[in-house]
Amino acid sequence: MATWKNQLNIAEHSPKYQKLIEVFSGHGNTEEYRSWEAFKILDGEYVCPAPTENYVPDCFQAGEIIKERCRISAGSEELCNQRAKEARDNFTKANPYGLLTIPNSKPEEWLDSGQCKDCYLPAFDYRPKSSVQYALALRNFTEGKTEPYRFGFIGSSDNHSSRPGTGYKEIDRIRNTDSKYKSSNQVMSLNQLSQDYAIPRSQEINLEQMIDRMKPSQGERIASFLYTGGLIASHVLEKNRNSIWNSLNKREVYATSGERILLWFDVINHPSGELMPMGSEFSMQENPKFKVRVLGSQKQSPGCSSENEITKTYLEKLCNGECFNPTDERNNISRIEIIRIRPQSYPDEPIETLIEDTWKIFECKPSQEGCIVEFEDPNFMDANREVIYYVRAIQEPSLAIGAANLACEFDDGGKCKKVKLCGDIKGQGEGDCLSENEERAWSSPIFIKYSQS
Repeated sequence: MATWKNQLNIAEHSPKYQKLIEVFSGHGNTEEYRSWEAFKILDGEYVCPAPTENYVPDCFQAGEIIKERCRISAGSEELCNQRAKEARDNFTKANPYGLLTIPNSKPEEWLDSGQCKDCYLPAFDYRPKSSVQYALALRNFTEGKTEPYRFGFIGSSDNHSSRPGTGYKEIDRIRNTDSKYKSSNQVMSLNQLSQDYAIPRSQEINLEQMIDRMKPSQGERIASFLYTGGLIASHVLEKNRNSIWNSLNKREVYATSGERILLWFDVINHPSGELMPMGSEFSMQENPKFKVRVLGSQKQSPGCSSENEITKTYLEKLCNGECFNPTDERNNISRIEIIRIRPQSYPDEPIETLIEDTWKIFECKPSQEGCIVEFEDPNFMDANREVIYYVRAIQEPSLAIGAANLACEFDDGGKCKKVKLCGDIKGQGEGDCLSENEERAWSSPIFIKYSQS
């Protein structure tokens, strides 16, 4: 089971080198913690958990698929319920190959199972214990020398076609994301299969073998969870390698969902009299006061600004003639959210009680000058423990590739009854799958310990 807890030990965690974490990429957002799990462990065995309002385990949906097949075959309610239970058990016991226990299943039969329904642009088949928030709240009490995770936040494009930083224009899904699925393509090319399904190009493989490799992959569903990617932003005084490297090393960096949002997050009442920026780690004897400054990204013009014909030809080949082409108008910041995390202070302290998301929300008036807020934590001294703070700056809604994910149609009870896959003619279509989205930036955390003297 994927969890940051497995790596928090002397042998596998190196604070000297493990200083940054990718909070957002073309494969989704890994920021948010949720208390649900894909499987539970009881008496040393995996068990399929019941669904919750915002999460349906794949193992549970496996039972629902078999139950529906049984119903269509005119099976009795008792028989169908029994077969559903057997299907859930078989799926769970076969982990991580549970999909193979449901023969000939179609992507749309899985509905929105396995996905975080209330996360921002989540990674496919989300695992909350692999989230950034979980890692920051976690502590190891079994090995005294093990230091906690002290991550700064970065974003990246994570694009397999070597096109970094494409999130400034939400266009051209096939070129600017790893989402290559089109339902009209009966057979994907061997090159694409090699890339997406780990089939060596040199390996001779027939059509039936290709299809067999594709069946359990859920590639069609994954296509609805692939984005144009994020960016890393660095606070530097000089544009050179050493300055950027020092900024990374100090964690004075932040991540965005792809837009070039400007963000500063500082403690303004440090005893030294200096501003303590994002990424800082220190102790205080008084309640900390903070200042956040955010400026939205520049709106884009179509095409490129270059008039050189040779350059135009090259840019057509490189990026379909769509460059970073900013105007003087900026997107407005709609709100600033503050997340507060109080790391574990004793073994097995419940993680969900320690992550306050969202602790504070500040609404911002539309302004081309951005948004500035100041606030204090009045409870810091009373808590008598370390506290971690970071900022999420939210931009006004705009269209983005894949933002609707599976674009579920819901029944009156809020249950997904039909999905519309990105890249599917019968779903969201084979185009860019655009939907409204709130682009954002995540500051690196500020780590503050309480000191009595």
